[in-house]
Amino acid sequence: TAPSITTQPANQTVTVGQTATFTVVATGTAPLSYQWQKSGTAITGAISATYTTPATTSSDNGAQFVVVVSNVAGNVTSNAATLTVNAAGTMPQFGHVFIAEGENTTFSSSYSSSNMPYLTSLANQYGVSMHYWADTHPSIGNDLNLASGVIPTNNDSDTPSSRPLAIDNIAHEVEQAGKTWKD
Repeated sequence: TAPSITTQPANQTVTVGQTATFTVVATGTAPLSYQWQKSGTAITGAISATYTTPATTSSDNGAQFVVVVSNVAGNVTSNAATLTVNAAGTMPQFGHVFIAEGENTTFSSSYSSSNMPYLTSLANQYGVSMHYWADTHPSIGNDLNLASGVIPTNNDSDTPSSRPLAIDNIAHEVEQAGKTWKD
């Protein structure tokens, strides 16, 4: 029997950079073959019942996807599914962003991780300073500082003697400014 589509591909909505997946369900005499098209052009290698786009861009917005299902008895073309690609959310504009995590922690792999896109975008927008050190306890430890401002020091003692300048650490500065910490 000729192919018949029982489940049409559905419209998809994604954010720029995400992928979209389209699926069709068809019946008919096996074997069935599939060829996906984007806006009327066959997509190379898209020959299964499911098609996943590459990472989307804004130019993909409004693209129409159909699939032609074929066998020896004929072929059928699916209804068009529309891809909607929304712009990525805009970054809030902060005067300062400061993230301090427990002592002796290294963030060099964290801030560039694709698993942490929001933190990575902050680091890329505001800059990254890592591995500050204080010679007294409690110290800020190795911290990740995303700031558009300046942190004079995070050392709260005047030892060793090679550091004659005593300036409160950033935690004291924040508290003296009347700010509170969020747990």
